[in-house]
Amino acid sequence: MQGDERTVAVPIGRRPPGLPDPGASGPHDAIETVEPAASFDDLTADYELLGELGRGGSAVVYRARDRRLGREVALKVVRVPPALAGGTDDPLARLAREARTIAALEHPHIVRVHAVRELRDGLALEMPCVRGRTLKQLLADEGPLDAARATAILHDVATALGFAHAHGIVHRDVKPENIFVEEDTGRALLADFGVARSLETDVRLTQTGVTMGTPAYMSPEQIDGHGIDGRSDLYSLGLVGWEMLTGRRPWEGEGLFGVLQRQKRDELPPVETLRPDDAPAVPPALLYVIERMLQKAPSARWADAGAVAAQLTHPVMPSDFAQWSRVHQRRVQEARRAPDVASRGAGLLAAALTTMRLRRPPPGEDAPMDAVPGTDEQTPTWVAAATPRARPGRRALLAGGLAAVALLGLAAQRSQRSASASVALPDSIADRTASVAIPLPTVGAVTPRDSELTARTAVPSRARDATAPADARGGEVEATELDARPAPGASGPATRADAPVPVPPLRAPLPQPSVTAAAPSIARVAPPAALPAPPAPAEPVERVAAVAFERTVAAAGGRHSCAILGDGTLACWGANGDGQLGTGDLETREEPTPVAASVRFVQVAAGGAHSCAVATDGAAYCWGDGERGQLGGGARSERATPARVSGSARFRGVRAGLAHTCGLTTDGAVLCWGADDRGQLGDGQSADRATPAAIPGLRAASLAVGWRHACALTSDGTALCWGENADGQLGDGTRTTRRTPTPVAGGQRFVAIAAGASHTCGVTGDGRAFCWGRNAAGQLGTGGNSAQLTPSQVETSTRFVTVVTGSAHTCARTSAGLVFCWGGNAYGQLGDGSTTGQSRPVRVAGGPYAALSASGAHTCATLDGAAVCWGYNVDGQLGDGTRAHRTSPMRVTTAAH
Repeated sequence: MQGDERTVAVPIGRRPPGLPDPGASGPHDAIETVEPAASFDDLTADYELLGELGRGGSAVVYRARDRRLGREVALKVVRVPPALAGGTDDPLARLAREARTIAALEHPHIVRVHAVRELRDGLALEMPCVRGRTLKQLLADEGPLDAARATAILHDVATALGFAHAHGIVHRDVKPENIFVEEDTGRALLADFGVARSLETDVRLTQTGVTMGTPAYMSPEQIDGHGIDGRSDLYSLGLVGWEMLTGRRPWEGEGLFGVLQRQKRDELPPVETLRPDDAPAVPPALLYVIERMLQKAPSARWADAGAVAAQLTHPVMPSDFAQWSRVHQRRVQEARRAPDVASRGAGLLAAALTTMRLRRPPPGEDAPMDAVPGTDEQTPTWVAAATPRARPGRRALLAGGLAAVALLGLAAQRSQRSASASVALPDSIADRTASVAIPLPTVGAVTPRDSELTARTAVPSRARDATAPADARGGEVEATELDARPAPGASGPATRADAPVPVPPLRAPLPQPSVTAAAPSIARVAPPAALPAPPAPAEPVERVAAVAFERTVAAAGGRHSCAILGDGTLACWGANGDGQLGTGDLETREEPTPVAASVRFVQVAAGGAHSCAVATDGAAYCWGDGERGQLGGGARSERATPARVSGSARFRGVRAGLAHTCGLTTDGAVLCWGADDRGQLGDGQSADRATPAAIPGLRAASLAVGWRHACALTSDGTALCWGENADGQLGDGTRTTRRTPTPVAGGQRFVAIAAGASHTCGVTGDGRAFCWGRNAAGQLGTGGNSAQLTPSQVETSTRFVTVVTGSAHTCARTSAGLVFCWGGNAYGQLGDGSTTGQSRPVRVAGGPYAALSASGAHTCATLDGAAVCWGYNVDGQLGDGTRAHRTSPMRVTTAAH
């Protein structure tokens, strides 16, 4: 590398020779007390020196005791290098401004800066001592991590980066040495923003033309000194993820310049080829998340850190996941046939593992290495690899034939052609920008009156993000209480149990429901319709008022939504890779499109990638992904149009989960079908089932289905749950999976219940809301983030009548139609006009609302009979004609076909 200047700085956590490694955190009992260093002299009045934790370059980290507060702290003392002193721009002032910017980052997964002290020739940053180890030391002690632990650490760091990026700070040095894992909780914390860059002020102790970072964890654009944003940190985080699963440093065995070159051009070996044979397998979904972070082109990575954190807890994968799987399997096979990539050296040169400053050549001089190839390419490598080349038209073939005659003569004069000549990608690939960043728009809050809910128009870009929502589950809309019955003997058309619904011509105009003149473009959902209530039990029991299965007239699913229109026809919009829109094709829609069925429906449910609905005669129909039997027709394949669920049961309603479905019949029986690996079918078995089977002995008045669990309410308000229980979502006080209905602890009597990804919520007869299960995003509404194994009351004085759950957020409606939400809010799914998560309820803009639905990261409701949605919108699931995320309710439009 020509014309480079290297300044090596030992990052926090790298100890000088002879000192024990405290992990730059704790415990510190083994650290010997040393005499105060000269650089500590001007701090002795306020701090007692207890030991030195690490040093390098111009920084020293001490373990000290604050004399005023009596607490143990870590002090990072940074001195301005003499070479940078002087000049018109005071480096000490710049350093102080940056330190204050970093000190403003207060987040559960960021090591906080308590105070900043200005010194004569530098400054001191006071930080807490974290009891634990660096991730580097953890990997050295334990080797490759299991997938669950690696996922948790990646999620923690991604949320920290997302917070920093939202405040205009790019870390630039994400690596295992700068990630601490708490001893007691296992929580990961990101530290050492010492080379961080402020995107807003560009204030940093870095000279123009200088690249800062650790080469083994630098992004290609960071190596070249190009402009960087938060996606550069995601590349570094992807390298950390790869290292956690393999136990090896990236590009192990390469020298410094080899690392720089390969970082820009080569792909790391697949994790499976380096992971120990006796180590548990890594889920493909986790490998996909990491490999997308490792794309060389920033535009082909995840849109932002929030998308990474969301996908890590989200089982519904983006549309290019199948393509990635095929390409990845080929890579694994090829790598296993090749020599061991790690056989060339015992380890990476130390220079490549330290934080460095690389001087770029002056303007006008050539860069030492080529620019990052394909930096403008927005398509992931596996999409390009899996996309067939465009077939030439007849005219192109004719022209090609004529040209071939001339080329034959030219070819005879050439001795050889380069075997590695580049091939231009077809236009179809250039148009496929599957993972282009979709920025979170600034959307003003909706005013309280429906008449003031104005649709905002956005120009759709060809660049679409394929990242998945914060989480996705079979969302259900809790609408009004059932208050009528169908006419006796009413029945639908005679149809075989496995016969498809008659299909009208595709692209038929949307049915025209009753629409007010003031809002002619809003899709109107059906008013409450009649379904029979379950019969009274044989023995008298204490009844709780208003326990009923609430009909869903609009439903939010994994990455799609559906709604019943005024005349009973059904429209869906959003992702359609598995046919979940029921339109007869696999085309994604950004606006409501008619479902290809001639029957009329009274209730609809949307799952991870499938949909189900109940017709006026009580028959159930399903369509979309059917690999686990969740369509209930006896087959295990996808369907792009509705097909009737097998059997003769008449349903009051259905609920759809990630890959299973349950229905409540008119006589109160609960039937389930689909995936059963977690006992979510409730029949005591563990095998998937492609046709409905009743849960023995269960009679219910209401039903909720989550990702891999389900719950029911009896007529007296007793809650019973079954299925996966790893996070306590069954509420029985344990984390034990239950394959049959198990009573929820606590003795509450509920009138409404909802099941999310890994949490459950219910509303009692007096309007109090209770939640239990996973609480990492505050989705339980308890004011904290601790999981609850039994029902815990939501911290609010507001009284509710119904509740719905996304994967990491919860919403509830009052009797006056006001909606409050809490939990994760990365995409605006709380509807409060922000993207800030909340551990207590906040009010949704607008109202009053008559119905409510939540999926993993988007929420829908009805307002004066009109559908509105907000939150995640990467596939057009909000139905507003765009793919822009919305932080407040937006009207669902009526597509003009």
